[in-house]
Amino acid sequence: MSAQVKRIFVEKRSGFELESSALGRELKEHLGIGGLKKVRIINRYDVEGLTGQEFEEARRQILSEPPLDICYPEELKA
Repeated sequence: MSAQVKRIFVEKRSGFELESSALGRELKEHLGIGGLKKVRIINRYDVEGLTGQEFEEARRQILSEPPLDICYPEELKA
């Protein structure tokens, strides 16, 4: 019997996306991509072997920082 894999995507909220802003600046400056408007960094986590309750606790305490991050369950909307 295979364990169910739970997946979430985590992205920094507007105003806290320092890493993606820095990456956008680097792409514009070093690669000359002047038309670049925004860069998003989205981390994907696949977790296996946790109950639903354990997964929710891990999502809130380990995989994300709720005040700073947006969590997208399973599917990522563009």
